[in-house]
Amino acid sequence: MTEAWRELAEITDRLIELGDGPSAERSALLERRAVLRTEARSGPTISLDGRSDDDLRSEAASLRSRIEELVGQRIDVVVQSGGSAGAGPGADGLGAIELNQAIDAAQGLGELQRRLGVVEAELGRRPER
Repeated sequence: MTEAWRELAEITDRLIELGDGPSAERSALLERRAVLRTEARSGPTISLDGRSDDDLRSEAASLRSRIEELVGQRIDVVVQSGGSAGAGPGADGLGAIELNQAIDAAQGLGELQRRLGVVEAELGRRPER
């Protein structure tokens, strides 16, 4: 799975470099990115059998902390869009949103959120003690 995430990050970087203009390379990268995202979403099932409630709570807290850290590093869209008059493509609020999405993907934010959801769902299924 790590290899797929690495390749997704590389593709995202290259797409940013290429910009929005149409090109054969951009089309090929977009197609490959779609395949990798599908593979990543349907990745291996996560088994939590045998893990204690305390262990799962600890993992959930760690995941929440990491997610909060990543979200806190995002580009402030309001600040970014405020001074962009005549700055060119990508230097506006929309550019900041796209960069945030690319950064999130490169850092595996979606996978962290998915894992947190699985852990929390498992904790929710267990009887309280």
